[in-house]
Amino acid sequence: MNKNKADNITMNKGFLTWSAQADGKCDNTVNQRHYHLLKLTNFMGNSNYKKLTTEIIIDFKMWIKDSGVSAATYCAILKTIRKFLSWLMAQHGFKRKITSLLISYMSPTAEETRMAQQPAYRNLVSLDSVINLHNSIPDDTPIGMRDRAVVGTEITTGMRHKALITTPLSCLYLEEGYIHQDPRRGVQTKFKKNIKSAICDVNGIFLESIKKWEKYLRLNGFGDADPFIPCALKKYDPFSHCFKVSTDVEPKFWKSHTSLTEVLRKRCKAAGLPYFAPHNFRHLLVKMVKELDLSSKESKCFSQSLGHEHEDTTYGCYGKFSEDDVISTVSNIDFQQVAKDKDIDDDEFEEFQAYQSWKKMQKKLNKKNGNKNERTK
Repeated sequence: MNKNKADNITMNKGFLTWSAQADGKCDNTVNQRHYHLLKLTNFMGNSNYKKLTTEIIIDFKMWIKDSGVSAATYCAILKTIRKFLSWLMAQHGFKRKITSLLISYMSPTAEETRMAQQPAYRNLVSLDSVINLHNSIPDDTPIGMRDRAVVGTEITTGMRHKALITTPLSCLYLEEGYIHQDPRRGVQTKFKKNIKSAICDVNGIFLESIKKWEKYLRLNGFGDADPFIPCALKKYDPFSHCFKVSTDVEPKFWKSHTSLTEVLRKRCKAAGLPYFAPHNFRHLLVKMVKELDLSSKESKCFSQSLGHEHEDTTYGCYGKFSEDDVISTVSNIDFQQVAKDKDIDDDEFEEFQAYQSWKKMQKKLNKKNGNKNERTK
């Protein structure tokens, strides 16, 4: 390997170690940073990072754009590399080579930033569709009961699917009305947050399926440390010498949340419904809450139940209405309303007008007296 390229890779490793040990980033973020850094490493080829110039950075940005990545990915790559260059600037041999001015060239334009921040369009499903999906799943097998519990838990708690598949039975408090997403018990929550998610009373059939599934697991030897959403049992077929998935389950956690995505995809197809990702349940739950007349306390508590520290995150990023909802709602706004409040009777309205006239007269008198006082002085 070329010495310059080897030196670049060594600096990459140093930055990734710093990201994990000093910057406190999780494994997923470190891996993402590694992926982003490889873009710069590959572009530089056999040139050392010390040879970076504004022209090379501009060419690199054009190269990333031409690769066909989304605006969000493009901005994320530049953000990672700006962070890397800031770290590199403090390393021996780079203090005079990497400057703040040079780093500033690794920034997207304001237009590119706005494009990256635009939320992705989500084809939100209705509650009726979720109910149809739930009811279309036969519950005469353990796999069917499990998948019904998945749908029920997602729509009533808004749990992220990665947290759901890592939740042990000990985290279920169904009689108390919540599920404890506890990282200390292995639940993989975002940013390792400790979340107590209330089970929302969306529809009684969902909680019934969740309770039925928990009862089945307990009666069949599943303990507190076993998964609430376990894997399907794989049986060895001596004739084909392959493992086949059965309709039973075994006390093993799923290795990846993509398995849950695949289950929902198959269930939606079998129900004749368009596929909606697990995170859509979370968006739908927030949308339904938006349409309720909640007190400030209820609104804040619901936000915390989702694991958000700020209500702006809950109601700003989630539960956006579809374009059809926006057009339908705005089109039906009555812009021809009369200004006068119909709840005020004629006598009250006359009193209000008299008060306004008196107030106007007082203002003129005060102004007139003020002018007299100025002349006297």
